[in-house]
Amino acid sequence: MIPYLVMLGLLIPLAAASLTSSVVGAYADNSRPLPSPGATPATEQTTIDQCRQQYSALSQDVEAKAQPIRNVRDVAHGRVPAPTLCKLVTIYEEAELRLISFIEANSGKCRIPDEIGRNVRSTHRTTEKIKGQACKSPELRWRE
Repeated sequence: MIPYLVMLGLLIPLAAASLTSSVVGAYADNSRPLPSPGATPATEQTTIDQCRQQYSALSQDVEAKAQPIRNVRDVAHGRVPAPTLCKLVTIYEEAELRLISFIEANSGKCRIPDEIGRNVRSTHRTTEKIKGQACKSPELRWRE
């Protein structure tokens, strides 16, 4: 299954997608998109700090869910059972959807730049394509 996905060029974008998640996470840890502590009232800064913590936790979860997929790709020169790959991609997708939901619900309050939302949604479209290939036969679908 892995060689087939690599041949289709679908597994490589997943690695890039998870790297995008890492870059997006860096925005949450960096004060550039969010105001500096001295520039905002205390209650607003508390809200922004909470946003950073929530965003960081979700981003770390996405990264953690991507790692097993990278490990499969790195060590598998042969075939990886399709149900295993489908399960890993599905778990990753669910974490990605939680991050997207958070961004959509809190972008204004948390001052998340539109660019981050666009990047995460673009990454998700790639994940959906990968999942479609990994879980394409009915017996391979996991938790759907």
